[in-house]
Amino acid sequence: FIFAFAVVIFGVRMNNFFTRQQANVDDPAARSTLGLHFILHAVMIACHTFVLLFFSFNTIICAYWFIFFKLQSEVFLLLPSDNEFHGVSNEYYFFEASFRVLFWCQSIYIAYTIVDQCRSDLIFVDWESPHRGKSSSNGVPMWRLVTVANE
Repeated sequence: FIFAFAVVIFGVRMNNFFTRQQANVDDPAARSTLGLHFILHAVMIACHTFVLLFFSFNTIICAYWFIFFKLQSEVFLLLPSDNEFHGVSNEYYFFEASFRVLFWCQSIYIAYTIVDQCRSDLIFVDWESPHRGKSSSNGVPMWRLVTVANE
């Protein structure tokens, strides 16, 4: 069920990305859907969608075990033991592996977002004419200087 939900969310997010890319490009040759940027973005969106859904899924399962283990007045439910003896499978392997995968997927997505935001250009257009005699020596109000310095 959660995989089907992930596919739907991934499809909606990719449709949003594809629609925004089509609206920004006027040249039909530049609208390639199989470019490296498109494929990289699709992989990053898939990683982020995986993290969004499976972190909450893992959190709910851990909360379920924690609540039912801690709130019992009589012992009727025990947590599985952490047995790692001579190749015996560990009952917590799924959670350990999934938290590691979630961590690395989120880290890769954050790095991709930082690189993507560093590549963007910021253009500050100031249409207000300078006022004479009301502020600093060159006629530019102080709030404009602070705004440009913060940008």
